[in-house]
Amino acid sequence: MNPTNLVLAIREWRELEPSMEFRCFVKSFTLVAACQRKCDTCYNYDDSDLNNIRERLATFYDSCLGHSISTDGDFVFDVYLDTRSTWLVGLNILGPPTNPILFEWKEILSCREKKKNDKFLPSLPTKPTNIELRVAVASSDEGFQKGEHSSLPVIPGSSEFGSSRVPADTMELFKNGGIEALMDILQKQKKEDNDSSSSSSISSSDDTK
Repeated sequence: MNPTNLVLAIREWRELEPSMEFRCFVKSFTLVAACQRKCDTCYNYDDSDLNNIRERLATFYDSCLGHSISTDGDFVFDVYLDTRSTWLVGLNILGPPTNPILFEWKEILSCREKKKNDKFLPSLPTKPTNIELRVAVASSDEGFQKGEHSSLPVIPGSSEFGSSRVPADTMELFKNGGIEALMDILQKQKKEDNDSSSSSSISSSDDTK
């Protein structure tokens, strides 16, 4: 492979405020839902903040994306909202393995079911009030708080990478000694396997005498 034919794409590193990162879901060219990306933390959004977030997401989608991204009109995009601008962070497919974070995929995929002969025209302009916006809230003794905007309780240990997690016992292992503990277990298992193999060989030799 000729190195001159390769393209190196480097994204500039910036410090971002996690509370202003959102994952947005587009179904049949319509922005149907959005949620905070960092789902293991509660942020102090008030109703005014959430209404403003929905308006900015709708404006960004209508003016910058519309139906120019996907031929079937189904995709996911991540954005960052700073004080003045809205930045596109990334694009993903609508469905696994993309993480729906605070949603279930069946909720998203059931929105605006496609019909035969549908031309998949975008529903523009987007109405902010039609966007299902979900944010995490602190759990209460009676379950979780729920206000005008759809909200979910914070689940301890949850994260935006939840669908890519390793088994719980592996995480527990790393908490109790990390990679050294794992190596000790593997070496012990190898020794036991070798001892077992040696014992079988000796027993086999005795039987042949």
